Amino acid sequence: MSQFDDFIAAVKDEVANLSREHLTEFVGEAIEDGESFLQDLGDDLPVWTDLLTKGELTLDEFEFLVKSRLDVTELTALKNAGLAKVRLEKFQNDVLGVIVKNAKRFFV
Repeated sequence: MSQFDDFIAAVKDEVANLSREHLTEFVGEAIEDGESFLQDLGDDLPVWTDLLTKGELTLDEFEFLVKSRLDVTELTALKNAGLAKVRLEKFQNDVLGVIVKNAKRFFV
C-alpha cells in the first residue's frame, strides 16, 4: 500500500468514526458524503499531497485548497436526509480537519 493509499484509508476511517460519534442518525449518509468528497477531489489530492511532501506547498496552502473545494461541494446525502445546516457545516469543518491532520501526519 502506498503512502497516499494509507492517507486515504486513515481519512475514511476517521470520517466514519466522526459519523458514528456525531451523526448517529445519519451515519450512512455522512460516510457516503465523506467518500464522495474525496472522489470529487479526484486527481488534485494526489498532486497536492505530493507538493506537500516536496515542500512546494505549505500545510496552510493545502488546507486552503481543500477548503475551497469543500465550500462548493454539497454533501447531498446529508442534505437530502434533512441534516440541519449548522450540523452540516460542523461536519464539513470536521472533515476538513481530518484531511489536514492526516496530510500533516503522512506528508509533512
